Amino acid sequence: DDGLYLERASILVGASAGGGSSADLADLACGASLEEEGGRCPARDVVELCHQAARAGHLIVDQEDSFAGGTDVLVEDDDEKAVGEAVDSMTASLLASARAGREERRRGARRFGEHAAPDAEEEEASSPYVTREELVEWQRRTLPDLFRCSVSSFVRMILLPPGVSDLRPVRFPTFRSSAEVASGPASSRPRPGEVLPLTSPALGRNHRGGTRGDGPCLPTTVMNPAVFALASVSSSRFGGGWYRIFSGEEDGWTFLALERAIVGYGGPTLLIIRAADDETGAAATFGAYTATKWERRRDFYGTPDCFLYQLAPELRVCRPLPRVGTRGGHYMYLHSDTNVASCNPARRDDLPRGLGFGGTLSSPRLFVDAGLETVEASHQDSTYEFGHLVPPPPDDPYAPRSRRTHRIESLEVYAVGDAATVIVPGFEERGMRRDVADATLRNARTVDRAAFLGDLREGGGKNFA
Repeated sequence: DDGLYLERASILVGASAGGGSSADLADLACGASLEEEGGRCPARDVVELCHQAARAGHLIVDQEDSFAGGTDVLVEDDDEKAVGEAVDSMTASLLASARAGREERRRGARRFGEHAAPDAEEEEASSPYVTREELVEWQRRTLPDLFRCSVSSFVRMILLPPGVSDLRPVRFPTFRSSAEVASGPASSRPRPGEVLPLTSPALGRNHRGGTRGDGPCLPTTVMNPAVFALASVSSSRFGGGWYRIFSGEEDGWTFLALERAIVGYGGPTLLIIRAADDETGAAATFGAYTATKWERRRDFYGTPDCFLYQLAPELRVCRPLPRVGTRGGHYMYLHSDTNVASCNPARRDDLPRGLGFGGTLSSPRLFVDAGLETVEASHQDSTYEFGHLVPPPPDDPYAPRSRRTHRIESLEVYAVGDAATVIVPGFEERGMRRDVADATLRNARTVDRAAFLGDLREGGGKNFA
């Protein structure tokens, strides 16, 4: 009831400046269901509560900032389809985690000769409920910042407003164009409180409905479900700026355009892919995050500050595994024709051309081919945790052939992090690298032209042999 909820909320607020423990937050999120359902709560109800709390907090912060600037806010309606898909994805993740935990406990019990009735096992496998412990374990492993981004932030905002408390509520960013921060004429950049309009196949649009034209416009007031999900994975990584630096639809479906966008950028990036299986028609949204800047290499490189993920149809995060001797450490890979002198066939190699993560050079865990047409993904390797990135074949999800090739429908790369301290310096580094590359190319062309004219004056020379 309301009294119990407020009691738990007050305990949570007074627990610690860090937002309370996961167990306290789980009790608050589950509410009276724990008592009514014998210590269990509906998985979907918990996920919906977290999303609604995050949405409410997001709107409160948005309204406060608008009032402070002297403007009125026309709140938009949520994209109900996108919200439903996000809630379904997170609910599926929670239930899958609970089922895996129950199966592990059953295997342990069988070792001691204990066996559950088949009917009980079947009922558990299809149950839409989770226990408090299962919720806490899922949140700890998959979405460590879920409660902080939603229930904790909202309760603190209501009971300890910004004017009373120094704690700032979590605000979910709007994705933006890199033209807003990258080098370029200042006249083309939006004024404070505006954005350059973008539409993303995976994230939707960043501006309010009804806006027309290519000029600056008002940002959307809707909390993006995908941003919420990834901020729940890590609010420090994804709670700051999101600036799109590449889109296949906008920048062209060439690997050269992708390389030019990401190589040299000096900050963390988020790869978002939407792809479909031509055989089954199953679609998925997935990708990778890495804090290491992209470089052209002939082998894997990077640091453990990275992970693979699936956003839909089931939320999943595959973090890096500890290195054991020579096993593991294959975090990221980028190789193409620009890595070698294309005019010298003798220097060409047989290495795969494209962008990859994990696995081996001959069989990466996740690999985008240099044509940007297909993406291959498998469910395990020695660098990242076990888990499917795309829907597995229904007959045998863990067979070796579950390495699937999907047709890419959209591919985007976002620069993520704090705009002032991470993203702007990252674009400055990319700009300096481009200047050096352009100067080198101009010098090479000057030398080639001079050599050509010298040979021509001498009557042909080697260029005319």
